[in-house]
Amino acid sequence: ALDQHAIVSITDDQGRITYANERFGTISGYTRDELLGQKHSIVNSGYHPATFWSDMWRTITASAVWQGEVCNRSKDGRLYWVASTIVPFLDENGLPYKYIAIRTDITQLHDMREQMDTAIEALDEGFVLFDQDDRLVQCNQRYKTFYRDTADLLVPGAYFEEIIRASAQRGQYPEAVGRIEEWVAMRMHQHRHADTVFEKKLADGRCFRVTERRTSRGATVGFRV
Repeated sequence: ALDQHAIVSITDDQGRITYANERFGTISGYTRDELLGQKHSIVNSGYHPATFWSDMWRTITASAVWQGEVCNRSKDGRLYWVASTIVPFLDENGLPYKYIAIRTDITQLHDMREQMDTAIEALDEGFVLFDQDDRLVQCNQRYKTFYRDTADLLVPGAYFEEIIRASAQRGQYPEAVGRIEEWVAMRMHQHRHADTVFEKKLADGRCFRVTERRTSRGATVGFRV
């Protein structure tokens, strides 16, 4: 059942392939005989930096499971993406003696995400998305340009409240000077009831129209003009 659903391979402790299922051969373009005895570098696309692979090896040789998205290259040069899980098999001393890799083809999903990212970057407006826990998911370069004095705060996983409090502490919002906590509370109230349009003035004199909308799943989408 696993072979029917996923791309499966098994390697020895040196990373040499000892088993490859039919789906691995189909997506990579290599026959099973061509894969056996090789390392997975046979499908290395060159997309990922060396640190990506060293982190992976550090994880699995420490007897832990590794998960990630990998860009591979098929025999005919085509790039394809897989969601990969690598599980070490441990000997009686608790050390890995082989690894099983289970992968799912996510090329189409990755291409769709890439198209969406390209579309978001093409907007004239600043775009930002916070998840249902109010952590930053994504913003475009335009958004970072608008908030250039605090662009370093705009990293995935950062909480909205942390971002605006730090921005106020840096003097980005004139109306927050001398009353930062009061201003943060007011701004959080606007944000939590996101279904409105309002204006915000920055310390450098620029003024933005801010639009925030809540999605059906509780995320918050924002635009700045």
